[in-house]
Amino acid sequence: MTKNNIAVTLDDRFFAGEHDPLIPEYWAQESLAILEESVTAAGRVHRDFENIIQSSGDVVNTRRPSEFRAIRKNADDEVTTQDASATNVQVPLNQHLHTSIVLKDEDVSKSFQDLTQFYLRPKVVAIARAIDRIVLGQAARFAFINRAGGLEATPGVATINRLGRIMDDNKVPETDRDLFISPTTKEALMNLSTFHEADKVGDQGTALRTASLGQKLGFNIFSALNIPRYDIGGRTMNEDTTLSANAAKGATTIVVADATGAATGRMLAIEGQGVYIICGVSSTTLTVYPALDAAAASGDDVFIYGGAGHKVNQNSSSKAVGGTGSVTGYRAGWHGWVIYDTNVTVPNIGQLLTFGATADASAAALQAKYTIIDVDSTNSKVLLDRPLDAAVADNADINLGPSGEVNFAFNRNAIALVNRPLALPRTNSGAQGYVATFNNLSMRAVIAYDAKAQGHRITIDTLMGVQVLDEDLGAVLFG
Repeated sequence: MTKNNIAVTLDDRFFAGEHDPLIPEYWAQESLAILEESVTAAGRVHRDFENIIQSSGDVVNTRRPSEFRAIRKNADDEVTTQDASATNVQVPLNQHLHTSIVLKDEDVSKSFQDLTQFYLRPKVVAIARAIDRIVLGQAARFAFINRAGGLEATPGVATINRLGRIMDDNKVPETDRDLFISPTTKEALMNLSTFHEADKVGDQGTALRTASLGQKLGFNIFSALNIPRYDIGGRTMNEDTTLSANAAKGATTIVVADATGAATGRMLAIEGQGVYIICGVSSTTLTVYPALDAAAASGDDVFIYGGAGHKVNQNSSSKAVGGTGSVTGYRAGWHGWVIYDTNVTVPNIGQLLTFGATADASAAALQAKYTIIDVDSTNSKVLLDRPLDAAVADNADINLGPSGEVNFAFNRNAIALVNRPLALPRTNSGAQGYVATFNNLSMRAVIAYDAKAQGHRITIDTLMGVQVLDEDLGAVLFG
């Protein structure tokens, strides 16, 4: 018997809802089915799965295949043997995602079908949303390398073609290019006949009824609700200025009329272009990374971000979790919320983020770029797309990115999503567990009686890690 294409060995009562709801395999199987149907971007990247139990913090070694080349020979030459080698890429299993609920006695009397609709589905959809935000949040790591379009500029056929040219130059396979776009970008593109007229789309309109917009302009295009994006309202935290001199394409310095809000480490946007990081300030001359995507003219708008006083605030009891209590700031590998100073403009989900200041314009000095995937404004804290790559000091600057859309294009081998099953509770521990696996994904369900809560606690969780495999295989389309 199958449900959502997942094979199960349970009897007919599983789907009829006529069974004891306190059986973990029911919860694990159903949660995996919901997860599989709910993720979008996570289903399009490279998945690495082995049915080997791992623990949070373990490191998995996956591989990035090396390139081969064609070698010419004549009839008398021997063939040239090339090494079938691959570059080892380490992926920490540092994304332990879970939801937990307590079923009271009155809930246990309900059918499993009712419990699924009221409790399980919303919880698993939250995990699926987090996974997609994590995967799509890796766009921050490509946004300063391969990019096309401009922030808050309406994308169209020309900018998508430019994106395709970037991927052509990087030798990305033409048959396996996905482009995930935000609702705002989708709205702009759907006004073009190339996208909405069935005879021009070539799919008789079927793709318009799903998250897929079909294959167009060399990309499999998907609408993604969880794409990094930040609405224009955030410009209350900008310093608005203009260029006071022309800047050529490829320039690494710009001259602005007013550099009041400029500081190393902060981000800026130039009218019609993408995001840059300020790597040096000398009067009104700013050194930026990367080099300018296109020429800019004197008088063009420049928006400098991060001037709202956002600082890391580790003065909270949560700092002791994970061993940060004996140091100032957050340790490398910190996986939890990052607390910022209160009385500042609340950051937004989807914003790019860096920490501290740097006077070094090299790419190596600017690798720690993150995407905010959740915000708790009540407690002034943000959650990032991955644990910290490096330690962050207390009171360090939090540099927030500009408003706009960060649409993400990639080949499957640009990013690895590594998933491993979690261990089951020990026998006689008072808890029951079950691990369901399907299509390179795994979900665990654990049920135990919670005496304090006076009910059965059901925890659904999964263990994974996300890592960039090849920076040449991904690119960003700003909008």
